[in-house]
Amino acid sequence: MGVNFKQLVEQVRNQALSEIERKRKAVYAALVTDEVKQGKCVPMPKDFWKNAGLADKVGSQSHSPQSEKAAEQSSLEAVALLILGRAMRAMTVAEIVSIAQAEGLWQCETETAKALLNARLEAHIQAHGEKSQFVKIATTYALRQWQIASAKKRSKMGYKQVALYLLEREKKPLTAKQIISLAISEGLIEITSKQPDATLAGQLHTEMRRLGAQSAIVQVGPRTYALRKWCDEG
Repeated sequence: MGVNFKQLVEQVRNQALSEIERKRKAVYAALVTDEVKQGKCVPMPKDFWKNAGLADKVGSQSHSPQSEKAAEQSSLEAVALLILGRAMRAMTVAEIVSIAQAEGLWQCETETAKALLNARLEAHIQAHGEKSQFVKIATTYALRQWQIASAKKRSKMGYKQVALYLLEREKKPLTAKQIISLAISEGLIEITSKQPDATLAGQLHTEMRRLGAQSAIVQVGPRTYALRKWCDEG
């Protein structure tokens, strides 16, 4: 009796398609919960892979201790980034951990989670400097992009105001040209003078003569300025 290869291929194809559809439905049922259907943003459902019938596939993948550690570190920062970005405000480590645990994003003990997160964020800021997505403000953490946006919103400052702001931020003496260069690149002032650095120097000279020892800014070199409090502290 001959074998009908066309029928055999069609039968195998139908079986494969049926299995694919079965798994698709299982994944959909496990992932698309009632909350998701209502348009809510929720974390990955607990036991998703198990409910989807794929736990054995995921569990069979081997992971080195190094890759697991890297994944853990990445997830800590990713979750902090998610929560801060959603809250749109600076938050303490305790607040971030509390939200992460409430949403099932972290499972470890609270004090351990706080210590781990704080260490990871501080290490990230130290390692990446101004390129870090995070910034520490007192006892809270925020996203660096907010500072950039905030600085841009402070545009249209006056010459004296922008000098004071940049000296406070840079924490070092600056020349009039450096102050103007930073102010222009960050959109902090609107230039109306052909020689803005000379205009700044003139305004600061007038301010220092008028206020004397009460002036917050002092001249420490040719058109070079610092904060008076630095001199008092030194």
